[in-house]
Amino acid sequence: MKSYTTHLRTFFSCSVLALCLSVNAAAQTPTIPLGNYTAVIPQDVRAGNLTFPGGEYQLTLLTGGRYQLGRNNFITLSGTYSVSGNLVRFTSPATMDNCSGEGTYQWAVVGNRLTLTAANARVDSCVERFIALNSAPFFKDDPTLKDWKNLGPFGGQFNA
Repeated sequence: MKSYTTHLRTFFSCSVLALCLSVNAAAQTPTIPLGNYTAVIPQDVRAGNLTFPGGEYQLTLLTGGRYQLGRNNFITLSGTYSVSGNLVRFTSPATMDNCSGEGTYQWAVVGNRLTLTAANARVDSCVERFIALNSAPFFKDDPTLKDWKNLGPFGGQFNA
């Protein structure tokens, strides 16, 4: 039979280990899951004298803090992003003309739904990025459904 001190040592060691694990879990920064997201903006959106067409907007979050943003499978913007708490900051290089600069959004993920909301009144130097990210929720793409979507109502083919 083990002695009382052996049980006490075991209990103390397990308690310290549990405390270390809980502190480590609390210290981890939440992040947006990497992958492809799609938002559907059903109609054109006007911002001042600019009109942004409705359609399927794709946001791809890549490793290394890189992103791509496009409409109807055509990439229109790219750059980097960083997450700090519930804020995400998107930046585009100076070569992006009107869309150089940065924009900050509050983010939330519930299930496969990613919602981006303007963090303040002067949220983004790029109106196109603001419209695409702020107009509708994004849903994480499921690769198993992609082939069926591409078939369309009249059939078609895909390479499996």
